[in-house]
Amino acid sequence: MKETYDLFLKTKYAGLVLGAGWESEGRFEQPGHDFITVSGTVGDEIYTRARKVFRDVLQSQDESIVRGCQIKRHYTRKESDAAELFLVLSPYQYGAAEEYGTWYTDAPLRPDCGIDRQELRILQISPFRSVIENKKNLTCALGSRQVGPMHYPFGKLTKRDLISLWGGETVISERFAELIERGRFGGGRIEPIWNTVSGARAFPALEETPTGTELIARAGSMGMKVSDREFWMWVESAEQLPAFEKALWEEKKVAEERRTAAPPSRRYLQLRVKSPPLAVAEQTVLVDPFIGGSQDHCKCELGEIYARVFSRLYVKRSTWDGSDICQTDLYFGGRQGLFRPFRRLMVSKRLFDLMNQEKIKKVQFEIVELV
Repeated sequence: MKETYDLFLKTKYAGLVLGAGWESEGRFEQPGHDFITVSGTVGDEIYTRARKVFRDVLQSQDESIVRGCQIKRHYTRKESDAAELFLVLSPYQYGAAEEYGTWYTDAPLRPDCGIDRQELRILQISPFRSVIENKKNLTCALGSRQVGPMHYPFGKLTKRDLISLWGGETVISERFAELIERGRFGGGRIEPIWNTVSGARAFPALEETPTGTELIARAGSMGMKVSDREFWMWVESAEQLPAFEKALWEEKKVAEERRTAAPPSRRYLQLRVKSPPLAVAEQTVLVDPFIGGSQDHCKCELGEIYARVFSRLYVKRSTWDGSDICQTDLYFGGRQGLFRPFRRLMVSKRLFDLMNQEKIKKVQFEIVELV
């Protein structure tokens, strides 16, 4: 395996890493910002010197010398043939299912949550002024989950076979779904998507569904109305949530029958992982080697979040049950606006081979190390 890097080096520190006269060499891309892009092989002279300069500057000035670092891994055919599990790398599609009516439960308050403790507050639009403030009500980034069908307009999805949305949802094409079903690849569940043709509604039309009508009647006997906030908190309680989810699926069916939603279609579907999560092993580097200070990390009974993986991904073999579709036990990213933490998606060698054979579009892979 060969590892290459793109180091986004701040221009004011370029001389310390590249030496005097680096500007005249013409070897480095200068995008017109306050950094340049330096590329090479991990462990080479420049990379090693950058690591030393980073430690020195961080210690003396508490500042990182880079804007970021991207590492790409290149494998031989022999290495790919010998691998058993592969990490799926799929770029984000612009947008989130939450924008179009996908229901997510509210996250409970959690004052000791260690991630996403600040938020941007806009003070003025023209001219634009904003301020970063500590959140008044802290909630856990893992405290909410999708309930019912995913809503998303198919016309806004890019023409790829595997798409990642901002909220961590995985969308697959009908072609890819048929390959999974025909090959009987286990570990995942394929669900239809509500092909939204109009703007998202603030609340689902529970009164138009059998299960929703029952929920409304039950709440009414306790003095709650659909217009009350307490009602929506009640339907998200552990006791009522299964019925609420059933009602949301019924709403999709009713809308399709009345043609207030697009006709049923399998052009895109949601892939949800149902196999047991794989434990990320200690060999995995989860702290950015070029970013100083504290980094996003949070752990509670709901799970554990890191910013990202910075090395090869190592997982414990004993936690893999052989499923073809699986995910990490750790979450990555954060709860910022429409972005939600997500688990990293992995596929077996059997599914990996089929995806390559069938030329599943614009998906890259890395080998997962089983230990």
